Amino acid sequence: DDDDDDDDFNPCSVCGPDMEVQFPDRIVGVEGLPDLTCGGLQEAGFDGEFSPSQCARLPDLVEPICGCIHEGDKECSVCGPNKVVEFSDQIIELPGQPDVT
Repeated sequence: DDDDDDDDFNPCSVCGPDMEVQFPDRIVGVEGLPDLTCGGLQEAGFDGEFSPSQCARLPDLVEPICGCIHEGDKECSVCGPNKVVEFSDQIIELPGQPDVT
C-alpha cells in the first residue's frame, strides 16, 4: 500500500472508530509486529504508528484477543466479572420496575 511508506500517520483505534480494547493486559501477536499487550497496541495506534490500511485491518485481528468495546463503556456490576455494558442505550424491562437503560 502506498500509505504504508509514511512514518507519521493520524491516530487511530486498533479496535475501530469510537472503540477501545477491553483487556489491555492481554498479549496479542500481529504479523509484522513484535508481541505487544493490547493496551500497548492501542497506544501505538493512538500515537499514529499505523497507516490507514493497517488500521483498517487491525480490528478483525485484535478483537478476539483484546475484546473491543465502545469508548467510555464501563464494567457492569450485574453482568459478571470482566464484562461490560456494550449497548448502554438499550431499554431493560424488569417486572414491577420502571424501564431503565
